[in-house]
Amino acid sequence: MRALAVLAPTRVGSLEEGTASLAELDNVQEEMNAIAYGNDSAKRKAIFGDNVFAIQWTFSLKNLTTGRALQIPTDRVHILRGQWPDSKISFAFPPGDDLLEFTASAAIKDALGNGNVAPILFTFWNEQIDVAPATSASAIPRWLGSPSGPHDHSSLLGRAMYLAEDGTLTPGELRSLLR
Repeated sequence: MRALAVLAPTRVGSLEEGTASLAELDNVQEEMNAIAYGNDSAKRKAIFGDNVFAIQWTFSLKNLTTGRALQIPTDRVHILRGQWPDSKISFAFPPGDDLLEFTASAAIKDALGNGNVAPILFTFWNEQIDVAPATSASAIPRWLGSPSGPHDHSSLLGRAMYLAEDGTLTPGELRSLLR
């Protein structure tokens, strides 16, 4: 199974003591983002230089069956150019029967030194449950079983149906249902 993440960073404003500043007006940010993503390469280069965004990735791989952190094979993760240099990653899970969780974290800075307050996280698993939309209405209630206690589980059922709209349930989605 292969995981793919693509970033579309935006300028968030300047950072003051680790938090986004409200001093800059929204329309200035919108204009800067329009320049960064626009078609006027001369204007973009004049403001941002050759590279609008610098992206630093960190990765982790965990075996959820054993709870152990795993070494990431270097030949399985690739940092690629998307719209921006290093804005796309591809990861191929190693073979095996255990449930694995791959996490990619991206720290982004623009050419003016502004960055995201917290890294952007992407989480992928090597397993998922395929749920055909035509059968999800009958399958999901069977998985959830009868409600235990005086309350029905209609809200849980509604969340499960929403999560299954794309035809899959990931371990993270299943975990969110059990909380």
